[in-house]
Amino acid sequence: MTTNKAIHEWLEYENGSRDEDIMKETSEVEDKKDNSWKPPPKGYILMNTDVGLNIQKRRVGGGIITRKDDGSLIKAWAASESKLGEPEVEEALAIRQALNIAKQNGWRKIMIQFDCKRIIDKIREKNTEDSNIGVMLFDILKISQHFAECYFSFIKREGNCVAHQLAKFAINLIDEIVWKDSFPDWLNSLARRDIGASATDM
Repeated sequence: MTTNKAIHEWLEYENGSRDEDIMKETSEVEDKKDNSWKPPPKGYILMNTDVGLNIQKRRVGGGIITRKDDGSLIKAWAASESKLGEPEVEEALAIRQALNIAKQNGWRKIMIQFDCKRIIDKIREKNTEDSNIGVMLFDILKISQHFAECYFSFIKREGNCVAHQLAKFAINLIDEIVWKDSFPDWLNSLARRDIGASATDM
């Protein structure tokens, strides 16, 4: 399988028929496909992002998971801030952070997955005209040009559970945490569950 074909199939798997009408509601088939995490084509790094908000504590947590095409963890990042954040703004900030992490690590072929479809649509349309997240969208599009290959795709919460749990964990952090090579057991366990579900789907 050539790399281009693999990329095409990966995007087709993730996005279904969105190319025909990017604003169209997803069909039942697409819903099913978007429910599970799927490893990227060989040679690509997949980054899943998510954020968690705790209104009572006025805190925002962000989580980013990076994995190889075999599903193994490369790096995980978690951080929090004391503020009453807006979900869409925080999602955009997490995506921008993921791109910066990829750039700092010298990764050339990346795929970024997250569960905010509105942001996905705006990135694909290269639409930065948004009063809340326009600046972040501009940054995302600009940084994405740094890579040889950079793809963005929507995934439902069920398929983004590792990043989601990491974001929830991050809410209570005081300092930023970055794991590399060695990861906590609960994070390894969640990642292995994704790999098992992916193998069952194939």
